[in-house]
Amino acid sequence: MRDRKKMGLNAIDLLAPKDWPVIQKHGITCSMCYIPGKVSLVDGFAGTEFHAGLVKDYEEGIPL
Repeated sequence: MRDRKKMGLNAIDLLAPKDWPVIQKHGITCSMCYIPGKVSLVDGFAGTEFHAGLVKDYEEGIPL
């Protein structure tokens, strides 16, 4: 991670909040959060039966 400035690396996508302290220690931010959950191509927002769980996960994750 010492060469991140040389490479122009300022952010990385799709890390879980538990991993943020490691990259923050090196001056890198997470530009797109990954919240592990039950979302897949078939078990996502298209199925209304998954909405309650997804809304809960996102309400917890978005403020992070």
